[in-house]
Amino acid sequence: MAYANLTGFSVDAPSAIVKTANGDYSTVTADSATITFGGDTIQITGGDGFYNIAEIDKSKKIDIKITDAQYSMQSQALGTGAAITSGADTYDVYGKYYTADSTGLIIVPNAVVPSSVRINGYTEVTGTIASGQFKVTVGASTTSILFTPTEAGITFSPSYSVAVANATTLTGLTNSFPKSGEVRVTYSVYSDATAADSTIIGTMQLTIYKAKITQAFVVGGGVKAAQKFDLTLSALDPRRNDLKMWKSTFIPLAVDTTAPTVLSVVPANSSTGIVGSAPIIWTFSEPINPATVNANNFVITKSTDGTTPAGSYVLSANNTVITFTPTTALTTATKYFLTVNTNIADVNGNHLLSNNNTSFTVA
Repeated sequence: MAYANLTGFSVDAPSAIVKTANGDYSTVTADSATITFGGDTIQITGGDGFYNIAEIDKSKKIDIKITDAQYSMQSQALGTGAAITSGADTYDVYGKYYTADSTGLIIVPNAVVPSSVRINGYTEVTGTIASGQFKVTVGASTTSILFTPTEAGITFSPSYSVAVANATTLTGLTNSFPKSGEVRVTYSVYSDATAADSTIIGTMQLTIYKAKITQAFVVGGGVKAAQKFDLTLSALDPRRNDLKMWKSTFIPLAVDTTAPTVLSVVPANSSTGIVGSAPIIWTFSEPINPATVNANNFVITKSTDGTTPAGSYVLSANNTVITFTPTTALTTATKYFLTVNTNIADVNGNHLLSNNNTSFTVA
């Protein structure tokens, strides 16, 4: 199927992967985004319309702004030129309150870095404690901070450093700036503006061969407030021999055109001596559309008078097995014919290519 003239379809907010000049990759996802071709702005949010990119002037600038993207250290490093390292480091603990007991002692639930405890108006000492002083004893997992007994009942809020063996650190230097990179932006394409997820017809991927990377990162302003991370990518001249600046590729969703088949029937075809109350079971090669499972499509016929026994049809959880259980036992010493007809379809609308006919005889 050709998609060159496909216009007016809808798209979701995109995800992007950026390859930096040094070969690192960073993946960014977003709540919304804007792609601008030469001043013609295309809003990309779920359900908004989208015109065929191939029809837009290709000779001007291209800007992509990805808004409210999910934050990651890689994303921030990408936009700032900062470096990510792993290994031993320290972090500060503060904002917790402790009340000195009758001896002037408080205990914090961390093994602190020596000489890192800070308490306003007090000085750390290693010998005898006087007024305005405290002594620190570091344990395996806690730290004791001792004041004079006259500080009993006073509430303190110490700050201190804790050593971490496996920290991941993002470090920005005064001379570190974001580099340009190759960008691929991908988003889902729907058949129309009101289409459900099940009607995605493919994905669109926009490749910019070289883009300037800038970003703004804001930590939320309230309790449990979301972080805001905006990434802007501006196309540059990649100076390629083929003069390509960008390309956009539509990848149609693979469509299932395979018809379902009956893998097995129980009782087996032409079997005899079958118990009249036994269930009849059909197993299919793929999930079957539940709407097609009924007595009109799974036909059971009594050979002597052409009647159909009463009973219930149950579809398995994975939609591949149909079980018929008769309300009353089938007639003894009687042959029954089973027909699964071509009204049976899989979940993608592919029908059985021909009737499946079997029979068995009740004991």
